[in-house]
Amino acid sequence: PGFGSMNDSISNAFATYAQEVIKKIDSDHNVCTWVVDLRNDNGGSCNPMIAGLGPILGEGVYNRETDNNGHKLEGVYSNGEVYGLDNGVRSPEFMKVTVPYRLKHQNTPVAVLIGAHCGSSGEYAVAAFIDRPKTKLFGQPTAGYTRGNSDYTLPDGSMLFLSSGVQTDRNGKKYWDRIYPDVTVTEMANTKRDETLEHAKAWLLSMGACK
Repeated sequence: PGFGSMNDSISNAFATYAQEVIKKIDSDHNVCTWVVDLRNDNGGSCNPMIAGLGPILGEGVYNRETDNNGHKLEGVYSNGEVYGLDNGVRSPEFMKVTVPYRLKHQNTPVAVLIGAHCGSSGEYAVAAFIDRPKTKLFGQPTAGYTRGNSDYTLPDGSMLFLSSGVQTDRNGKKYWDRIYPDVTVTEMANTKRDETLEHAKAWLLSMGACK
């Protein structure tokens, strides 16, 4: 789901709970593939989402961009931490899961489900999975709120949020509008079948067993 709190303790609780859910699924079953359903992720704060999905997303750089001053900025997930690299210099962590989980099977295939209700930081989470090995996006184009915001505290204590950047993936590709799926799925009306999930499952089953 979306997550909108800027409170550090609440953000950590969200990310920790997400990893605990992943741990339980992975511990109870011999999981060889994953479905990450971001169709209803309407945004908020991106770092708790990245930290929570970290075990499935995998270690390393998930975002690359260059700012107006020529600084190369990278977003990294590593061992429960989400942090940035500014021209290779590490920043303090944005988020940290105290007891991070590591999947039993690394580099497993992942199907990411997307749609028109996925926007803003939800799209940031989608972009983090783009070009991850053995990963495909299924569904419909996202909402198109692919802008990064900067916050400024005003003298009266209120805050101003301004769009100050555009979302990028791990290869630095910019997404000025919507993010489009690798496999477009049109949901049929008046049916209880989740066509997007069915297409994702079919692809995941074709990828084979745990290796």
